[in-house]
Amino acid sequence: MILVGHRQERLDRARQTGLTGTANSHAGNVAEAVRAQTQGEPVTAVLDSVQTEASQREYVPLLEHGRGQIVYCGFTPGTSWADMALLQQRELTAYFVSGWNRTRMEATLALLASGQMRLRPLVTHHVPYSQAPEMYRMIGEKSAPFLGITLDWTE
Repeated sequence: MILVGHRQERLDRARQTGLTGTANSHAGNVAEAVRAQTQGEPVTAVLDSVQTEASQREYVPLLEHGRGQIVYCGFTPGTSWADMALLQQRELTAYFVSGWNRTRMEATLALLASGQMRLRPLVTHHVPYSQAPEMYRMIGEKSAPFLGITLDWTE
């Protein structure tokens, strides 16, 4: 799995969790960076949380024709933007995740319980709930690097 993002501290943290590769979208051509890490082999799936035409044009050529899958997992305000013809021409499958439901939550909990999904390595701050205002300030001001923040309610 290769994570593409623009915050280097998050990319570094992801690498520490055992992720195969990362690419900084502000540091050059993302498609070239991904191709270098896959030795030119196509990728099978992309999780798209950016959801712009520009990002779609970059990653679609990386996907395996007829087998590639895209999971749109961000929030898209306003009008739709995806080039559906491009998806059809390359015979790609698209999923549009729009929130959670009981089935998804139970599947997620099962992955957590089995150890297949590990979230703890992604948590950079584990603080008592009383520090929530400070954490929200940090997020808003981007005054410190962070990836995941959990609030401990056991106080």
